[in-house]
Order: sequence, then structure tokens, then C-alpha cells
Amino acid sequence: PLPTRGGAAARPVRESRPVSWAIQARGLAGSPASDDDEPLDGPAERTSSTDADAPGGHVCVEPERKSASSSRGINPPDVRMIFLGTSSMAPTKTRNVSSLALRMGSSIWLFDAGEGTQHQIQRCRNLRVTSIDRIFITHLHGDHFYGLPGVLCALCNTVDRVEESRVSQLEIVGPPGIRNVLRTVLKATAVSLTYRYVVHELHPRERRGSRSGSFARETRSDGCHPQEDPGYDIVANVNGEWVDLPLMQRGHHEYRFHAAPLKHSPQIQCVGYIIEEQDFPGKMTAGDEIKQEIRSPENRKFFEALNIKNPLRLLSELKAGRSIQLHDRVVMPEEVLGPTKRGRKIVILGDTYDSTGVARLAANADVLVHEATNSYLPKQDPGDASSHVSKESVRRKTLSHGHSTPDVAGAFAQAINCRRLILTHLSPRYRYPSEEDSSAASSKEAREILDAVCALAQAEFHNGMVSVAHDFAEYRIRGDWDVEEEKDDNAGAAGNGVHPSDSPEWVRIDPEESLTRAREVAKNFSRA
Repeated sequence: PLPTRGGAAARPVRESRPVSWAIQARGLAGSPASDDDEPLDGPAERTSSTDADAPGGHVCVEPERKSASSSRGINPPDVRMIFLGTSSMAPTKTRNVSSLALRMGSSIWLFDAGEGTQHQIQRCRNLRVTSIDRIFITHLHGDHFYGLPGVLCALCNTVDRVEESRVSQLEIVGPPGIRNVLRTVLKATAVSLTYRYVVHELHPRERRGSRSGSFARETRSDGCHPQEDPGYDIVANVNGEWVDLPLMQRGHHEYRFHAAPLKHSPQIQCVGYIIEEQDFPGKMTAGDEIKQEIRSPENRKFFEALNIKNPLRLLSELKAGRSIQLHDRVVMPEEVLGPTKRGRKIVILGDTYDSTGVARLAANADVLVHEATNSYLPKQDPGDASSHVSKESVRRKTLSHGHSTPDVAGAFAQAINCRRLILTHLSPRYRYPSEEDSSAASSKEAREILDAVCALAQAEFHNGMVSVAHDFAEYRIRGDWDVEEEKDDNAGAAGNGVHPSDSPEWVRIDPEESLTRAREVAKNFSRA
């Protein structure tokens, strides 16, 4: 079960997992041993002491085996962002409707699933449908949702997840109504899944009640699909945000998940998602000094009393950001480690004409994925006195339909101080160069259109680069916060290349400043 704390934000729940060894001292849990550990006296043997045996009541367990870790510090894994659909409303010959996948190691997190998403996954050489363990839906318009039942069925047809899955259940997060829609479709079509799934719904804040943070309440099992486990109705906090979604932690790497409201349609709730990675401990800078201290005669006796034959393996505790106990003092990680390395922040938004609601949580994002449905392009939209077509008129029309233009997306990206902007959800009238129509003139025209869309956003966004996504575009979000697009034969849309995210000019801003800036953007680009 996923616990809640009355009045406080529901925190992520860690899934139990085996570790090579652990030390518990003053309430601190342990971490795997390090490859560069050196024994004091011969090979390590697994011995333990009880509370009564250990000095000061500490409980220590000797390392059982080594695992991969390094004195250079923990290197964050690369994150792969793969676009499976970048068209709005309807698919085209070169673009499917909305879907995006994040490949986090061996796991895949899917964001939206328009119709045909399972086919797009099959066409992508870097994705496997059996690796999907989380699905996030921004809203229930068909071009973002109609492919979800097909994806769930594709999981059944590929592998028996009960027997072979790495996780206990598939987690689905979405706006109110998604749970009932899935139940209706799966029951009406007599689908029997070979795995368990759970649906968490994001509900707006209740008018009554005095809770200060978002909280989760478990739903009843009445009406569940046979393979559905009861999920949570997660209620927003006073700011309308859903902070720390109560999702299971999978694997050794931890993330925080948030959501916030977007203004899109008065008839339907739309949200954006924020994924925050944990910070990483810095590099070991005083390893030799602490090793000499651990080898001192006094500490030898101290660790022998604890039946620890190889105390140098406690260095992995410091590398993981936790303190260790010596005979006369506690060694804090900041004594031996360099500066902490900030984790990455990825923001993925659904349809929106005003993204102010996510500005506080999205501040200082490394990557922002924002829609840019329509644009004023002089070659395609020649304005004259009779047609009244202009940049302003196209923007007003686009905003009135609940969507954004590239300049609106660029201004919002600048407001939240993000480092890289990727545009998606383009109008079906914007083609991407295809193999079927490979003529030089056609390809040149398509690329000029994408360059013009990118330039409109770049004029408002000065922090970094802008890219226009296309189907199967893959971006590698490196551990040093740099973002690179994997090139293919059709690459060449504006904004591709090396992102200058290492520039010292980039300075983090306060979340409240991000919100203030976003409100100013919404005022400047009003629908009125």
C-alpha cells in the first residue's frame, strides 16, 4: 500500500530491493560496497554484531560483496527522450499524434498515447513495449489518449508480465475520468490482462478542508477491472499543484514526480509533468586522509569490537552522502566530498495556451517540451489588407483554441529559466521530409518551414537552443545536463546541434521569480 500523511504531501514509496550490505548507525541506512575498497587484514568475512555487542548500541553488518561504485563519485545515467508522435489533432504521412517516451536505464516511461502509439513503438529500434512501467496522460483528448488501450493490450501479447516483469504493476497517472474510461473500454471488449495495473487520478483542490499540501486517498475496489488494483485520488495543494506523486521507486535511482495544471479547455483538465532527479554526491576529494584515519590503532580496535574485518568499505557510505562513525567522532560526507552534483529536471507539458500553473515547479528545468501548434509563416500565410492574416491574428486564433504558438513557447521557456526547449504538437499542415516524397524541392520547403517555426521561438528564448521535434527524434540528456539530438538521415531541422548549457552565464532563479515571469508572459500574450 502507498501511505499518506495527513496534511502533508504524499511521498514516493520505495520498493524493497536487495542490497549487498547495509550499516545502520544513528538511523542511517547503508549502501553497496566500492570497487576500490582495500582490506586491512586479509579478505573480508561476513560477520555481524547485535545491539548489545556494538559500542554505543550501533548495529553493523560487514560487507558481503562488492558492487560498482567509484571514488570519482556517482555518474548519473543518460536519459533518452524519444518522440513517438509530434502532430496535433490528426496523424499525417510523416507525423503520428502525440506520444513521447523517456528511457531511464531499463525502464520506459510513456507520456501520452495517441492512436497508433503501439505501432510507433514497434517501429522504434530503441524501445520495447515490455519495458514500459509508467504511463502519464496529460488530458483525455483523443490525440493524446486513444492509443492507451492498445498499448495495454500490446503488453499482454508480448510477454506474461506476472512471470517475467521487473515490477509488480504498471502505474498509470492521469486526470479525473481516466480510470472509468479504461474500465469501460477493457470491460466492454472483454480484455483479460496478464499483469496488474493501477490508475492514479489528479484531482483539483477541494474547496472545503484545510490541508496545506497535496494528499492522496485510496479509492475503493468496487468496479475495478479484474486485473486492476485500487489507485489513489491525488488532490492538489493550495497552489493547485500535485507535489511528490506517490509512485513506487523502481531500482536504485530515485526521482520525484510532480504535476501542475495547464490552461487548455474549460471542458477538460490538462496537466504538465515535472520529473526531478535526485542530487548526486560530489567526487571524493580527501580519500587518502580518511583511509589513514580508519587504519589508526584506535579505529582498528573500534571496528574489531564491531566484528568488522574490512572497515575501508565504509568509504562507500561517504560517497553516497552519508556519515560514518569512528571511535571518537562522526565523519560527515562534506569533509571528504566535493560539491554535490545537481540532478536533472525534465518538464513535459500537454496542450496549453497558458502554462503559468507549472512555472513554480518547472523553474530552472534542463529540458522543456512545449507545444507549438500553429505559427504565422509569411510564405504560407501571406498577409494582406483583405485577409487580415498577420502574426498577431494567427496567435490570437491559436490561443483562442487552447493552444500555443512558437513565440509563446519561447517566452515561457525564458520565463522559467530552462536550458533547452523542444517544440512538438505541430499542426498537420507542417510536413517533415519523408522517404515517399524525397524530391529536393519538397525537402527544402519542409526544412524551411521547420527552420521558421524554430526561429519564432528562438527570438523569445535566449538561454539556449530550440529544436523542433519530429517522429522518432531521440535526444540524449546527459548527466552533465547537456542535451544532444541523435542524428539521422532526415535530421536538419533548425536548432539541432550542441547545446551551450555549460555556459557560466546560466544562473538559477527562485521558483517564485519563475512564477512572476510566467504571469507576465501570459499577460503579454493574452487571448483577448
